[in-house]
This record gives sequence, structure tokens and C-alpha cells, in this order.
Amino acid sequence: MTTANVISRLIFSYTFALSLCIFEMVILELLSLLDPDTRKTAWRFYFTTMILSLIVILPLYQIFLFAYDYGARNKYSIPITLIIYMIYLVSFWKLTKPLYEDENTSPDLLDDAMERLGVVGVTVIALLSGFGSVSMPVTYLTPLLITKNSSATSQIDLIERKLQKTLDIICIRKRNIALAKRKIEENVPIQNNNNPGLFGRITGAFSGGPTNNVKNLEKDISEWSDEVSSLESVSEDIFAELQSACQDADQYTFSKSLKGRLFQLVGCFFSVYGVYKVIMSMFTILFVKEDAAKNKVDPVTRILSVVGKNLHTDTDLVYWSQQLSFIFIFVIIILSVRSLLINLQKVFKFLLRKVSPSTIIVFFSEIMGMYLIASVMLLRGNLPYKQREIISEHMGAVQFHFFQRWFDALFIVSAVLSIVVFFLFNKTKAYMGGI
Repeated sequence: MTTANVISRLIFSYTFALSLCIFEMVILELLSLLDPDTRKTAWRFYFTTMILSLIVILPLYQIFLFAYDYGARNKYSIPITLIIYMIYLVSFWKLTKPLYEDENTSPDLLDDAMERLGVVGVTVIALLSGFGSVSMPVTYLTPLLITKNSSATSQIDLIERKLQKTLDIICIRKRNIALAKRKIEENVPIQNNNNPGLFGRITGAFSGGPTNNVKNLEKDISEWSDEVSSLESVSEDIFAELQSACQDADQYTFSKSLKGRLFQLVGCFFSVYGVYKVIMSMFTILFVKEDAAKNKVDPVTRILSVVGKNLHTDTDLVYWSQQLSFIFIFVIIILSVRSLLINLQKVFKFLLRKVSPSTIIVFFSEIMGMYLIASVMLLRGNLPYKQREIISEHMGAVQFHFFQRWFDALFIVSAVLSIVVFFLFNKTKAYMGGI
């Protein structure tokens, strides 16, 4: 393992551990553990360390790896890194400026940096969440729509025979190309070494001779090569169709098992939640004013209030709101970290063929840190009022209502685009299946 790989892995581990520490501080605030001054010091330390890492350490090392990968060596690597970093820093500071002006607050440099990192992080979360709200119903509810029919197996067999026939034709054409190339190699030396007389050259001109045979073979090779390229493209499409048919069959079989039914139950819950989130985001953007959004009640307290009014109980809503909020936030944190790691793993596999692993790991570390800061900003809206104010105090003069509305707007855009993409994908898939 190279030194760059070791450093990149250490950076990722350090950023991940720091992210979990900040999530841990959210839980400590909910449980009111540790001394308030200790928690305040810990918040400031973790945020300061994370911001310095995301704005200084990680970008510098990221740019250095890029410069090194593209040929900057020895004494030129550091100056090039510093120049590109200054350009990056100015661009980052200009492009991530929040889209609001608040004359009543004058945030310090740390708060300003946190807001700019939050712009990127909230954008990433909104895009991933919008896609997830659409892909979740497609993934978990599609098996419910798949019906087992007698033609499913015969359809798979038909696709397999079509694929096998295409592969056989490709093999035959490649064999013909190899034989033609061998004949050319056998004819060319004969044509070069033999020195026919005047009569031989005259008869060769009228009969075609070796030269015309070679030209014909080269023409055949060109036509066969084009045919092989076309057939290979067709075989890839047929293989994708076969894979899709097999996946549908496997999904149907899995959906009938006990584990599959449990997965469908969980999927239905999150699918309903995703649809609810899309509707509420649209409602917030279109009808809820910013002043009302600032003072909205967290979901747990709102549900408990409705239940308490309908059941006419004397339950301590403040106590149960804190306890249930703790469980709710803990589940959100676990799902957020899991979702982030799964998406990073998918992107890593895609980029691994184009960029060095060290560069990808450092880039993911930076995305993860921004994701973390944005998650805390958005989690604040799901906390009871008391803990919400404490988190606001720890994060300085950050305008949380702006980031919530920014998230809702991008969430809707991402969800709509995801619906369009899935629709076009299914239409293309149906069209290709009918050819």
C-alpha cells in the first residue's frame, strides 16, 4: 500500500470519527448529559476542527493528489497546489454565498464558513433525499406489482436462446476474420518473393492474381469487423434484458418469503414517508411563510399534542417528547450515515476506473464532512424547542430557516427529475424489449 493510500485512509477515518462525535453531541444534548459548559466547549471544538479540515486540510491534500497524478513532481507540486488552492478557495467562497441578506446579524468567520459548507452539504442531502423518495417506492413496491405467469420462464429461455445465437454469429465472424488474415499473410510473401515474367504479369492482370484476392479479403475483414461491432452492441442489450428478466423473477420469489414480506412492510412505510415528505415540502415552499417556518413545532411534539388532545390524558408531554425525540433522532442518524456510505460506495465503484483511489477517498471525506454539518442543521428542526435553541446557540448566527427552505426547494426539484428519469428509463426498457 502506498503512502498516499495510507494517508487517505487515515483522513477518511478521522473525518468519519469526527462526524460521529458531532452526532454524539446531538444525542448528549437530548439526554442532557455532561455539564453545559463542557458540552459547549466540545461543540465549538468539534465544529472548529471540522471546518478547518473541510476548508484547509482536505482541499489542499486533494489538490496535491490531483497535481501529482497529472504529472506535477518534486519542486513544482507544492507551488501548483497552492495556486490552485487559492483559486478554489476564492471560487468556493463566492459560489457558496447563501442567498439571503440579514442586516441584523454579523457572523464571524467561523459562522460564515459553516454556512457556506452547509450550502454544499444541504444541496447533497436534498438531491440524495429527492432521489431516494422516488427510488424507495420503485425498489420496494415493484415486487408487489410483479405477477407470476407461465410465460415468465419461457420468456427467459427465449432471451437466452437469442443471446446464444448472437454470440455464435460473433464467434463465426471472428473465426472468418482470423482465417482471412492468415490467408493474407500467406499470399503476401508469395506475391513479394515470386518474380513472374512478362507473360505471367499479363495473365495475372486479366485473371485477378494474388493482389485482387488480398483486396477482396481485406474488404471482407472490414465488413465482418463492422458486423462484429454491431452484434456485440446487440448482445450487450440482450444481456441487459436477460438480467432484468432474471431480476424480476428473483424479486417475485423473494417477495413471497418471510424476509421479503418484512422488507416490503418496511419499504411501504418509507415509501409513504417519502410521498408525505414531497407533499409537505411543496406545501411549505408554496404556502408557508418564512416567519411561520422559523417557529414550527417538531414532528414528535406535534404528534403527541394531537394524541393528548384526542385522548384527554394528563401525560407529561415534555418528558415523552424528549424521550421519543431521542429515539427518532437516533434512527435518523443511523439511516443517514448508512445511506451516505451506500451512495459513496456506488460512486466509488464508478470512479475507480478513472481516478486514483486516494483522490476518491479524500473527496468522499470532504463530502461526508459537509453532509454532517448540513445534517445537524436539518436535524435541528426535528428537535424539541429547548434543544433546538441550544443547538442554535452552539452553531452561532446560522440562518437555519434558509437552509430548511433551500432543502425543500432542491428536494422537490430532485424528486421531480428522478420521476422523469425513472419514467424515461422504463419507457426505453419497454421499447427495447419490444424490438
